[in-house]
Amino acid sequence: MGGTDSSFIAKYGNPTSRTTSNGSPFLMFNAHDNNIGQFGVVLAPGTHTVYGLVISPPGAQSWDAITANTICINYVPEDSKLDPPKNVTDSSGNTVGLYQGGHSAELANSLNPDPPGDQFLVIDVSTKNMTTQVQQVNPLDFTLIDSTGQHMTWTILSSLPNTHTYDLTALQPGATNRGVLTYEVSTGKHSYQLTFAIDQFSGNQTQWNIHS
Repeated sequence: MGGTDSSFIAKYGNPTSRTTSNGSPFLMFNAHDNNIGQFGVVLAPGTHTVYGLVISPPGAQSWDAITANTICINYVPEDSKLDPPKNVTDSSGNTVGLYQGGHSAELANSLNPDPPGDQFLVIDVSTKNMTTQVQQVNPLDFTLIDSTGQHMTWTILSSLPNTHTYDLTALQPGATNRGVLTYEVSTGKHSYQLTFAIDQFSGNQTQWNIHS
C-alpha cells in the first residue's frame, strides 16, 4: 500500500474487474498465487494511490489468523506498525473474525500532499450501532460531494493535533465510533453534502448539509 495502481498493473497485468464504491475505485487482479483467491486494491478517491487491499483465501478455504497475517503483511509499507488484534464477534458474542489495525507514516504522507490552492475540511463524526448485529463501519461509508456533484478526496492527516481518525471498526450493538473525516477541498467558502450509507448497495443514505 502507498504505491499506485500502475505498480500492480505492471506486476499482475490488467485488472480482471473495476468497480466503484462510495467514490473509491476497486480493482480486482489475478494474483497468480494458488494460496490467494480474491485479490483487489482500493484507491483513494480521485487518485491512483493504493490505500486498501482485499485479500482472501481461494474458494471455500479459510485461513487462521497467523496465515492471514503472514500473507497480508507482505503488501503493507515497511514502516507499518500494527495495533494489537481484536476479536470480531457476532450478536451472540461468538468470535467470527479478527481485526488488526495499524498505522504507516509512509502511507499517510502519500495520501495527504498539500497542493497550492487547496485546504482541508475536517468533520468530527460519531456513529452508534442501533441494531442487534455487529456492523462494520468504515470511513468510506461517508461521501462528501460539492455543489457540482464532484466527490471530494478523502485523506488522512497524520499531523493533525488532538484528533483521532475515524477508523474501520467492527461496531458492537449499542457501541459508538467517533473520529474525524478529512477531505481535501478548494479554498474559500463552499457548500457540500455529506452522505452516509453503511451498505452501498441498499440505496438507503443519510445526508447532511456542510458549509465550509
